[in-house]
Amino acid sequence: MYQFDHFLRAGVKHAVSQRSGGVSRAPYESLNLALHTGDQLESVLQNRRIFSAIFGCEKIVFMEQIHGDGVELISELPSKPPVCDAMVTQQPNLALAVMVADCVPIMFFCPHTLTIAVAHAGNKGTAERIAVKTVAAMAACGAQPENILVGIGAAICGECYEVGGDTAERFRAYPTALRAKPNGKFTLDLKLVNELMLRQSGVRRENIEVCQHCAFEDENYFSYRRDGVTGRFAGVITL
Repeated sequence: MYQFDHFLRAGVKHAVSQRSGGVSRAPYESLNLALHTGDQLESVLQNRRIFSAIFGCEKIVFMEQIHGDGVELISELPSKPPVCDAMVTQQPNLALAVMVADCVPIMFFCPHTLTIAVAHAGNKGTAERIAVKTVAAMAACGAQPENILVGIGAAICGECYEVGGDTAERFRAYPTALRAKPNGKFTLDLKLVNELMLRQSGVRRENIEVCQHCAFEDENYFSYRRDGVTGRFAGVITL
């Protein structure tokens, strides 16, 4: 599991899972945490139990992610997954999870108000400023943006993520994250775009830690672009 140094220093429990250590068979091997990929239900549930035991929290809230900009305030363990792409809570011993396989998993923690959050930032969610809206939801709970610590997890890197002109057009305001290719397409650094958006929303640069692992290049992570049919890994955080 991957962890962020400044989260560790702040004492908040968190982790980004990898693909090994579970029970799922190919092409989902092995610690697939997602129910929507076509994997066997019992395998995924067993994987979640394994991860929960390793992480040390029984109550983990998974979202039904829809590549949107919805942010939900979570006050208790819901009976079914909330339909959204970001969650915020101030409840202790309740973990929030974001699942990805190339998209950007983002985790948030305000040590002053004991507020945590997660966000799922694919290209659509990033274009709709899901990370910024998550900061705003935390602010509604009393957190000041300059006090929020952010961990941007493993995702496809800017060299590997090729997009068409229509997608690139949504990110023209962030030229350092775009590079034109001879084939008429572009590469897009979604981790960088989210970092820049967070800084524009008031999060301090020194409070943003970015995992440099590329999910497409590193086979320790699931990657939809690389494998097509595959599982999902998760970023999880709890008070």
